[in-house]
This record gives sequence, structure tokens and C-alpha cells, in this order.
Amino acid sequence: MPPYSIQSSSVRHLNLQGWNYSGNHQFYSEQQCLSLIQSPLGQQCQYLLIEVDKRANIIHLVQKMKYLRALNVRCNDRKDNEELIKWLKPRLPSTCTFANDSTAPNEIRLWIR
Repeated sequence: MPPYSIQSSSVRHLNLQGWNYSGNHQFYSEQQCLSLIQSPLGQQCQYLLIEVDKRANIIHLVQKMKYLRALNVRCNDRKDNEELIKWLKPRLPSTCTFANDSTAPNEIRLWIR
């Protein structure tokens, strides 16, 4: 898990996608997402790339990271991106725009206004 206690007012972009020690994608749990949300980095983040284990974590990130404007996310509990987008749309503000990520087919992009 990244050092969320780092405090730097210039950090606005976080890329938390990557691999764990087993060589698998590092999917963030609900607790890890909440730790990020409550951290200084999470409180100022505007652009986040992350992999989450459950789709509800996406909702938490969008609703609780007050400066978040863009989110690239891979979700471990999705069947496909279209199904995930369909599930997210009624649960997120109507100001969110969704798109498939053409460079990473298992990820979606959200823009938050």
C-alpha cells in the first residue's frame, strides 16, 4: 500500500495501478480505499488510477474524494465494462460521464463535474 501520509500540496495525480508481490493486479479493498479517501493525498487528488475489488468502492471514491475530477478504474467484480457502467450510472451523480478506456480494455474512465 502506498504511503498515504505523504503531504505535498502539489500532488494531484495518483496512479495506484500495479502488481502485488504475487504478480497479480493489486485490487484495493474497501478498507484500503477508505484509508486513501481519508489521507492527505486522497483529500487533494484530482485524477486517480486504481484497481478496486468491489464496485461499491468506486462509489465511495467518487462520493468522498471531494476534488476528484477523473477516475480510471478496473473493477475485479465486473462481468464486463458495459455491465459495470450500467450498474454505476444510477448510483452516481448525473454529472458523471463514462467511457471505456481504449488503451486498457478492462478499465473504465469516469469524469466527474
